[in-house]
Amino acid sequence: MNNSILRFSTFICLFVIFVVGISCNKNETDVFKNDVRVKSGIKITGSEQVPVVNTAGEGRLDVSYDPVTKVLNYNIRWEIMTSGVVGIHFHGPAARGANAGVIHDINITDYIGSTNGMATGKVTLNNTTLKEIDLLSGFWYINIHTVNNRNGESRAQIIF
Repeated sequence: MNNSILRFSTFICLFVIFVVGISCNKNETDVFKNDVRVKSGIKITGSEQVPVVNTAGEGRLDVSYDPVTKVLNYNIRWEIMTSGVVGIHFHGPAARGANAGVIHDINITDYIGSTNGMATGKVTLNNTTLKEIDLLSGFWYINIHTVNNRNGESRAQIIF
């Protein structure tokens, strides 16, 4: 009887080690390396701005991030701003409700001074000023700056 309990216990232990080993290896390689994160339709609003800005201006942000290439692709659309747009930037690191400095300028040359527009582009993270851990922890945000609201009229936190 003791011998069969010992064999059964050994079998269970080996089975658990085998299953856990397979699960750990899969999570460490396949999921992270091939896990492109995508977020579409993120609202860019004055209510997310710090301090809050009362504006009808709003926008939408679509982003995708590939952790293998370290590239963040973005598509931004905005409309009905209170005045002409003077700049759009990624800021960070900062949680929702907090402010941080500019970490990446977005080229909006064709739309400077316009209350409506769009911008598409990409940025490669370098893990010095543009850190993957900050992006994936939700500490990046986009900010639309206008003539009437130089500190930002509309904002959206990027949370995958």
